[in-house]
Amino acid sequence: MTGTALMKWTHLSKRLILFSAILCGSPLRGDELKGYYEQQVELFKAAFQAPLPGTEVKLDLAGGQSRTGILMKLSPMQISLMTDSGMVSYKRQALQESARARFFAEDYAQAMALEKTREFKQQLLQDNQQEKLAGTHAGRISVVASADKSSDKSVEEQERETRAGDLVTTTKTTRTYTLIQNLKITISNSMSHPDDYTLEWYFYAMPVGSSNVRMHDKGSRNVRVEGMKRVVELVASDPYVSEKVTTNRSAGGDGSETESGVDDAGWLVVLKHAEKILDTKASSRSYLSKEWLDDL
Repeated sequence: MTGTALMKWTHLSKRLILFSAILCGSPLRGDELKGYYEQQVELFKAAFQAPLPGTEVKLDLAGGQSRTGILMKLSPMQISLMTDSGMVSYKRQALQESARARFFAEDYAQAMALEKTREFKQQLLQDNQQEKLAGTHAGRISVVASADKSSDKSVEEQERETRAGDLVTTTKTTRTYTLIQNLKITISNSMSHPDDYTLEWYFYAMPVGSSNVRMHDKGSRNVRVEGMKRVVELVASDPYVSEKVTTNRSAGGDGSETESGVDDAGWLVVLKHAEKILDTKASSRSYLSKEWLDDL
């Protein structure tokens, strides 16, 4: 193989290696990227403008040397300069790739087309990744709980006279306790795209004097959270109301005390996308068990 033929083969091999690297990992088929590359080559060939004769130019040679002179002649395969030592000519393959891209349309077009094809592939990969992420849903919640408590007292007295003429007074004292559970729920979207979530909450109660937990109040709402953002939702339970009634009788009568109503037994918050549970928080670990969640 002659020196010129070897240089052509080396130049072509480099282009093939670069183009193969671009094709690797692309969501498009190789022939589609190849078609895009060839289209770009033709566009850049048409747009190429070589330096005009008479312009002072600098040439970087393949061997590492540089030459400076006045551009005298430029053909598809050769460039001629007038230097201090006279007229010199160089074959196209004797120049570095960057120098060839300045003076020869084919090299310019191939270099620019490769760059554009890299950008095109990168954009395709990004679009493909975004499309995949668009089908991925991730969300987290944090909950801060607080309670508003109040109480009320009422007293009722009744008097009656016994057969013996004694006056008996019955005092009935009713104490009413009210509690409202408040939840401050922060929903965080860790994805780059906006998402729509379903927020569900459950408040539990126990009848006074019992250990049986039952549903006291529940609700849900749809919440949209922009990509990489947070939204705060406020939720309040229906009131928990319990009463303690104390009855006392004068003149040595017996007293009594009764309780009724419900006490607060905790809460559970669930974040969903469609029917998939993304996150849960609760006042008690038992509410987070699979068996408990399945019963919902």
